[in-house]
Amino acid sequence: LLIDDLPSEKITPMPDSLRSLAERHGLTIGAGVSPGFTTDPFYNNLLAGEFNGLTPENVMKWDTIHPEYGRYDFSQGDWLVSYARLQNMKVRGHVLVWDLQLPKWITEAEHSRATWMRILCRHIKTVVSHYRGQIYAWDVVNEAVNGDGTLRNSFWMKTIGPEHIAMAFQWAHEADPDALLFYNDNQGEGLNVKSQSIYLRVRSLVEAGVPIHGVG
Repeated sequence: LLIDDLPSEKITPMPDSLRSLAERHGLTIGAGVSPGFTTDPFYNNLLAGEFNGLTPENVMKWDTIHPEYGRYDFSQGDWLVSYARLQNMKVRGHVLVWDLQLPKWITEAEHSRATWMRILCRHIKTVVSHYRGQIYAWDVVNEAVNGDGTLRNSFWMKTIGPEHIAMAFQWAHEADPDALLFYNDNQGEGLNVKSQSIYLRVRSLVEAGVPIHGVG
């Protein structure tokens, strides 16, 4: 997809749409989106008519946006950001640090801890800086906690250690001080061991002065 392929029509939400209701209450209501679907007229009308926010489903993950060492591919992410601008929708970036959908140049490499820190820092700052002022919120770290409340033995835990979480938020904040930064996870919606662990870990980050603004 090229920027020129953007639907030329700006959708006007109906007064009784979810989007109109959310906006009357000052809320953002969004959906996970892949670029290819937005060229379908029915999908486009439903997405832009009912939602005032979108989250890229996959196109800002490592294997797509940073497929090779030293090479970034922002084309699909840029497309979604341009689409959101056309439809007056907010964009939530997803995701900077995760254990899955990593390219082989990451998973098959061996480096020192210091080198892995430089790689992660460069990735975060490059991606966030590219979208500075265009993305209002980022999922910085994704799914780092097990169901029993312990930290997952993820790729970044193995190569850097638990400090990578605080580092990631700090680097993202330095790249765009105005963006809201979130820790994101699943199965923490209710009151359980995992939700309590997420709460305590995030509270400790906030108390330590780490720039984290919410939990997804």
